Amino acid sequence: MSGVDRISLLPDPILSQILSFLPTKTVVEATTTLSRRLMDMWRSVPTVDLEDSTFWQNPDAFVRFAYAVMRSRDFTKPILNFRLKCEISSIPSCDVNLWLKIAIQRKAES
Repeated sequence: MSGVDRISLLPDPILSQILSFLPTKTVVEATTTLSRRLMDMWRSVPTVDLEDSTFWQNPDAFVRFAYAVMRSRDFTKPILNFRLKCEISSIPSCDVNLWLKIAIQRKAES
């Protein structure tokens, strides 16, 4: 096999569906480093999956990441699935409540 990037050849709806199965942090990291075409695709993936487990040494980084994700999403695209796993006790409940409110406003279905 040559170094052909077959993923980038897929249509956006299929790529978006594939990306919706991954944690949001992974999607952001992967799409911003792969190709110019995919760079902003994470903003319209129908799933937001935020988990603080990879930020356990730096809870403030998780808060900043979650706000950046929620603020940077494409406002025209609904959030079909929203998952928030927040086990770090130092994360303020007001932040968690705001992320949930944004997801509800974006018509999160599950």
